[in-house]
Amino acid sequence: MTLHAAERLHELLAALDPALAGDAAGDLAAALRLLRSSTVPDGPPIAVLVGPCGGGRSRVGNRLVGADVFPVGPLRPTTTALAAAGSDGSARLAALTPPPALVTTTTGGLVVLDTPAWEHDPDGVAAALEVGDVAILVTSALRYADRLTEEALAGAVAAGLPLAVVVTGVSAAAGAIRAGLAARVPPGTPLLLVEEGDEQVLSRLAAGITRHRDEIRAVGDATRLAAAVARARRVAAVVAAREREAHTRARLVERVFAAAPLDAETRRRAASVPWREGRRILLEAVAAAGRERREAVPRLWAEAGVAAPVPVEETEPVEDTTGLDTWRAELAATVAGAISPRWWRLVDRGRTVDTMWRLALDPERPVPRRLRRRLGTRLGAVRAASARSLDRVLVEATGRWATEEWRAAALPGGPAARQLRARLAALARSLPETPERVTLLEPVDADVETGGADA
Repeated sequence: MTLHAAERLHELLAALDPALAGDAAGDLAAALRLLRSSTVPDGPPIAVLVGPCGGGRSRVGNRLVGADVFPVGPLRPTTTALAAAGSDGSARLAALTPPPALVTTTTGGLVVLDTPAWEHDPDGVAAALEVGDVAILVTSALRYADRLTEEALAGAVAAGLPLAVVVTGVSAAAGAIRAGLAARVPPGTPLLLVEEGDEQVLSRLAAGITRHRDEIRAVGDATRLAAAVARARRVAAVVAAREREAHTRARLVERVFAAAPLDAETRRRAASVPWREGRRILLEAVAAAGRERREAVPRLWAEAGVAAPVPVEETEPVEDTTGLDTWRAELAATVAGAISPRWWRLVDRGRTVDTMWRLALDPERPVPRRLRRRLGTRLGAVRAASARSLDRVLVEATGRWATEEWRAAALPGGPAARQLRARLAALARSLPETPERVTLLEPVDADVETGGADA
């Protein structure tokens, strides 16, 4: 069930344009990384070593895999990049950037992922925890109570994985160390105090992880899937906000450019001159309205709290008389269809059409008695329809001043936020419940205790 849900979510997010996610693109990438490591159906559990510099992570890692594969020494820091060892886990480690090379060992059923010190690369360590199944905090008897150990512990706990705590170099005051850690870790967390030269307890930890590998993988997969869904929800919220902003931009552009661009005075002036001169007056009025409205759009965007998608393009559209000339030709055909054929043969057609375009342009212009007699009751309908058609032509001509960049950015591409959120909600309802935390290692002697409030 977890694998199926992860595959569904992976398909959904993989089709999402990262550009749509904006500031949440990192969440999108992280969600996909989590899912890549959760859609590997088989494979050994990955134990991620975390802790402060000098705590002994690499030495513990060597004991867990039963071979000296991680470099140790007095230099600090010794580990500066991710390193992995154990049985095959390359398919899951490939989700990391960059993926660590895997040193194959004879240890069955376990991969150990060594990380840089938490204080040196907290983001890289957090990314390693995202693909892991077990978090092992390693610190020393000298550093178990300091701030850096506390920060590494908080990061390991936040990952939501089964957790074990290893304290190296313990020679005395074991009781004080246990008491200091027990109240700071989740209930049931194994506390392993490793004395110098006695590291058998680490072998038991490796065996415990291997023994409970199926339960551990179930917890790890469920944790990653839940984290991926949470990140996907954040991406969906960002996409929804971007879509709302885009709809607001588009609505304001439409509102600004939807109104007819002519006032009554301009209409009367254009209707009082011959067609060519009247057409020039109309085009000049359209250009003036287009410039004014283009300047108004960014201001309205700012007032509405939405950002302009691109700088305003200053080029002006080419003047085009086609729309007005086509409107006049269609008006002539409409008048010819409204007047009876007998009258149409007798009238001065050019003069009749000339009168009609003036009447359509200026609603206050009086109708000649002869034309009223010839059109009869059809006159009002023809005049109103022609006026509406002219307004559409003028609005379309003014709309060319809305830049192509505005139109392209009005609505983002990709799946709609509503659809994305609906699918995520359905997927969240189908997720399996997170399994109970598993016991990594049952305490068998004084070297192993469990921490937490109920310890």
